[in-house]
Order: sequence, then C-alpha cells, then structure tokens
Amino acid sequence: VPLVLYVGRMMPQKGAAAVVAAAAKVWEQSPETHFVFVGPASKESEAWFAGNDARLKYLGKVPAQEKADAMAACDVFCMPSMSEILPTVYLEAWSYGKPVVGGRAHGLPELVEGNGGGLTVSQDAGDVSRALLSLLGDEEKRHTLGAKGQELVARRYSVPAVAEALLQLYG
Repeated sequence: VPLVLYVGRMMPQKGAAAVVAAAAKVWEQSPETHFVFVGPASKESEAWFAGNDARLKYLGKVPAQEKADAMAACDVFCMPSMSEILPTVYLEAWSYGKPVVGGRAHGLPELVEGNGGGLTVSQDAGDVSRALLSLLGDEEKRHTLGAKGQELVARRYSVPAVAEALLQLYG
C-alpha cells in the first residue's frame, strides 16, 4: 500500500490543507494510496479529517519513535510549505532515504530540487497530486531522489559534518 506522510503543524502555510485536497486527486489514479498526518492540530484542521475517507489518517502529535516509524514506513514525504528556512523534517525524511515533495518557500527549491532530493510544488492540489503521482508511480525515481537526499544529509547535515564545519569555522 503506497503511503504518503505529512509531518508538521496542521497549518495552511505548511501545506497540510493542500495535501488533504490532493488526496482525492491522487485516489483517482492510485486508489490504494494512504495519507498519514502527524503533528499538532489547529482549529481549522479539525474539519479536514472529520468523517473523511479511511485512507486519510490523522495521528496528531506522537512520540518520537512513532514519528520515526512513520518516516521509515512512508514511500513519499510531502510538506509543501510556503514558510520555512531549513525544514529539519525534510532532513529527517532524507535520513530515511525518502523523497521529499516540498514547498516553494524561499530557498526550498534550491535545497530540495537543487540537491536532487525531491520535487517542489505550489499549494495547488493539482500541483501536489501530480508530483505525488509521479513519485508513487516510479519506484526507481523515488529511490534515486531519496538516496540523493540521504547523501546530502550525511555530507552536510550529519553530526560529524556539522562538527567538522564548526571546527573549520573556528579554526
């Protein structure tokens, strides 16, 4: 069963509503796909999940291990945020070798597409669904993008890489 994961606050600027809206479009071509949402709710998000399809699951805020398990289990990580600086949740997804569908906030296209770790989209449901379907339908592409993201995390954002950069900076 294909699994799309969103981790973050259930806020419009983070893209949760766009992912919920994209689910119906994804189901037209990939009806077996499940969407899992992890993170704190907002007043508006409660309605997004009320009475929805069983393939749309909201877990709320979960312990770190449950979040890690969700990352490990997903096929695609999707958070089309329009307000990020350096979303650590993208780095977490890449650390598990998962491709990222990210937003177009300043700097995200360079981080996500520029390093070959995923795709960036607007918060239009059609845009999000097209990106998701392109990845869900191509296992090799998912693996390639996830591996590039994983390599980026190891090279630039791992504890040893950051420690070495700090040593050079202070040296």
